[in-house]
Amino acid sequence: MSGTSFATPVAVAVAAFMIGYVRKNRPRYVEWCIRPQTFSGMKKLFRMMTEPRDSYDWVNLLGHFNTHKESKIIQDIEDALNI
Repeated sequence: MSGTSFATPVAVAVAAFMIGYVRKNRPRYVEWCIRPQTFSGMKKLFRMMTEPRDSYDWVNLLGHFNTHKESKIIQDIEDALNI
């Protein structure tokens, strides 16, 4: 009833998309402090796309990509993974 059985594959798809996006747009990720495919890296990328909703955080991939220019998205990714 909580939706986790559906949320898990959606989260995996978002994670796979973000790893592919990072590799395509910033192949130098090896130099980053946190690699995007690690648990810590993915946690930071998910946090970057989060919007508060009622009593939980909603990961809004489409909203994030639709409301920001690509240069801002890439800068947000670099900021998230270089901390």
